[in-house]
Amino acid sequence: MARETDEDELAALRDRLHAARCRVRTAYDRLDLLADLVDITTIAGRIGLRCDLILALDEAQCATRAAEADMKDAEYALAVAMAALTVEQRRGESAA
Repeated sequence: MARETDEDELAALRDRLHAARCRVRTAYDRLDLLADLVDITTIAGRIGLRCDLILALDEAQCATRAAEADMKDAEYALAVAMAALTVEQRRGESAA
């Protein structure tokens, strides 16, 4: 029974990591798009950028950093759970 709980917990942690990686990809896609818009605007000879574009770029950078932090937390949580499971398996093997 405890083994099923461990597998369920690992599955949930893997799902969390997958979702976090998807958020990182989405955040980087948005950041890249806005960076391209900034490049196009500056190449077109416009010296001043629109405030809304600058704010959107800043928000995209913040969202990207938050998504990366969430992904790192999810990676760490999965690593800790897998390490704990491995230790429990080793203890079970040595007791048998």
